[in-house]
Amino acid sequence: MRCVFRLGVMVLVCLWSLNLFAQEKIQLERMVLTDSIDRQNRQFRNKLTSPIHGKKAYVWMQLRGSAALLELLRQSSQGSLPIRHEWYKYQSDEISAETPDTLNLSVDLSVGKKDVLQKLSYELAADGAFTWRVWSGKEQLSTGWWRVDLVYATGEPVLCPTVDNKQKACKFSFEVKR
Repeated sequence: MRCVFRLGVMVLVCLWSLNLFAQEKIQLERMVLTDSIDRQNRQFRNKLTSPIHGKKAYVWMQLRGSAALLELLRQSSQGSLPIRHEWYKYQSDEISAETPDTLNLSVDLSVGKKDVLQKLSYELAADGAFTWRVWSGKEQLSTGWWRVDLVYATGEPVLCPTVDNKQKACKFSFEVKR
C-alpha cells in the first residue's frame, strides 16, 4: 500500500514538474475561429469573427515550441505533450458546461508525436523553433456566449502573452447568434 501511494505521489510530482517546464517552452503564436479545417494541410479555411451565425465552429491554434520542448517530447513515453481545449457555455452570468451527453466539452490535443519528432528537429535547426497546429470544434453550437480554454492535461492553463508583456491563461470567448 505504501509503495503504491509513494509511486502515485512521484507520478503527480513528475507531471506537475513536466507542466511547469512545458509552460515555459510552448507559446501560442496564433488563434483563429473558423468554420472548417483542411486536415491534410492542418490549416483553417475561413476565418470567423464574433458573433458567428452558424451552428459549428472550430478553434485553430498554431503553437511554437523551443529546443527544450522538443527534448521534453523525446523523453515522453507518448512522444507528445498532452494539452486540451475545454469548451464552456455561459449560462446567464455564470459559465458552465452543457449536458455532458450532448457535448464533448474537453477535447484532447497533442503537441508532437513520436513519428514526427525528427521533422520537428529539422524545423528547429532551420528556424530556432518548431510550430505545431491543433484544433477542436463543435458541430452543434447553441446561441449565446462560449469560451474555449487551452490547458494542460492536469487542468493547468497554457499561458499567453498580454499586450503589456505579461502572461495570463489562454482563454478565448465568442458569441453565437442566429
